[in-house]
Amino acid sequence: MHKFKLFLIEPEVYHYYYQRPELVYRFLKQAEEKTTPQLFKQFMYITRPISLPRGWGKVRMMDFDVYIDLFKHRVQLTGLTLPEAEYTIFEKLRELDPCFFVMDMEFGHYGWVSPLQKPVLLS
Repeated sequence: MHKFKLFLIEPEVYHYYYQRPELVYRFLKQAEEKTTPQLFKQFMYITRPISLPRGWGKVRMMDFDVYIDLFKHRVQLTGLTLPEAEYTIFEKLRELDPCFFVMDMEFGHYGWVSPLQKPVLLS
């Protein structure tokens, strides 16, 4: 059973570290493993509180259950594969906010849920 962790990152951090997701991954992983006062302050600084729409606690999809555990600065998804999560949950998260960072705890995959939108300049 796959387990994903999602974090809502501050927009400034999202824009600055978009091309360096490995740094964000290492920091978030370290902040969860070793909770020191300094790491906690940094974690609280770069993440934002998450509030999901009502009814996102447990979702029944086809023949399997998806569990969504909401913490103040983290969402944990259990019961989905990466393609299933991409087409169901991540698609909805993109509509809420582009600054979500996702970590696949089983295989060590990580990255941004949304691509960085660059402004188009017309000449």
